[in-house]
Amino acid sequence: MVAKIVFFGVGLLLVGLGVLIWRNKNKMKNECTAQVPGIVSHVEHTTTIKSGQKGTRIKDKYRATFKYSVAGVEYVKQSNNTTGRPTLHEGQSVTVFHDPSNPERYYVVEEGDKIMAPVLLVVFGVVFMVAAPFATMAK
Repeated sequence: MVAKIVFFGVGLLLVGLGVLIWRNKNKMKNECTAQVPGIVSHVEHTTTIKSGQKGTRIKDKYRATFKYSVAGVEYVKQSNNTTGRPTLHEGQSVTVFHDPSNPERYYVVEEGDKIMAPVLLVVFGVVFMVAAPFATMAK
């Protein structure tokens, strides 16, 4: 019985998190309606090395910093997104959509629409919820 409740709860949590992320993305797109040109001012590259039983793993991450101006005020904002390979390059022109009432809230078209995470969360959540009636505790 406990396993069934845990499976269902985890599934519900995953579905809720996926829906929340999806809603926040849509809210940002609905509120950030003003468009200005921007530029990639910097791309930060970090490398992490992890050693374990399966050997050494090297992981590269790239994070862009954007520069754009609204009403004569320049904004320099670091992306919240990281990628495993460089998709944007220093000096590249980008399209910045910002919130007219708060230009610090923005998104960059060229970063793409990252919808895989919320979709996967919802899918795995539904799988957990469907599997809940069949879950049993190992003895």
